[in-house]
Amino acid sequence: MNTEVRIIEHQSTRAPERKKKKIFTCDLCACNLCCKQGFTLIELMIAVLLSSLIAASIYFSFFISLNSWRKSQIVAEVYQNARIALSQMSREIRGAFLSEDNSYYRFIGESDTLNFISTSSGLEGLCEIGYYIGNDNDIDTEPALMRRCDVTIDTQPLKGGTTQLLAKFARYLNFRYFDGEEWQDVWFVNDKEEWQSEKKDSLPEAIEIRLTMQHPKQEKEFVFSTTVTLPMSPISLKKDK
Repeated sequence: MNTEVRIIEHQSTRAPERKKKKIFTCDLCACNLCCKQGFTLIELMIAVLLSSLIAASIYFSFFISLNSWRKSQIVAEVYQNARIALSQMSREIRGAFLSEDNSYYRFIGESDTLNFISTSSGLEGLCEIGYYIGNDNDIDTEPALMRRCDVTIDTQPLKGGTTQLLAKFARYLNFRYFDGEEWQDVWFVNDKEEWQSEKKDSLPEAIEIRLTMQHPKQEKEFVFSTTVTLPMSPISLKKDK
C-alpha cells in the first residue's frame, strides 16, 4: 500500500505591510511654535517704547502746528489794526484845512503828535483832530494809538472833545513833514505858543506817518509807514501887502 505524502504549503494570512509615507517636518517651525507661547518682557518694552515715540511725534507735530497758527493770528491782528489806523489817518490828514479868516484853524505837527483841522472826519464834519500814543484806562492800560476829535473849534487846539482808541498794540508814533525840498520834524501853522521862526504859512506838501506796533505776546516789533499828500498845501495864509 502506497502512502502519498502531500505537502501543503500554507500561505501566510498576514496582510502585506504598507510602506509608510515619509512625513517632512520643519524643525524651525516646530521650535517657533513651541517658543511662541506669549510676549516676552523685552518685546513688551520695545512695543511700549515705539508706541510712546509715535505718540510723542504726533503731539510734537500738533504742538508746532498750533503754535504756528497762534503766531499767524497775532501777526494778522497786528496788521489789521495798523491797516485800519493808517487808512483812517491818511484820509483825515488828506482833508487838513486852513483858513485865512479864522486863526483858530491851526496845524500843530510835532515828531510824535499831530493836531489839525480836517474836513474828512466822516459824519462829524469840520473837526479838530489829534493823534498820539496813550492808553484807554476804561479798556486797557497798554500803550495804544489814540484819536481825539473836537467838533468845537476854539482857542485850545490840544484839548477838548472825545477820545477813542484807534489802534491797539501801538508803541511809537512818528511824523515827518515835507516842505518840497527836505523833511522837517515839526510844522506849525497859526500856533501862537511856538517860536515865530518855526512857524509856517501853509500846510506841508506831504506827511510821513510811521507806526511801530508790538503785540504783548510777542517780542518782535512791526513798523508800518505811509506818506500822505495834502491837496491844500499850495494855499498860503501869507497875505500880500
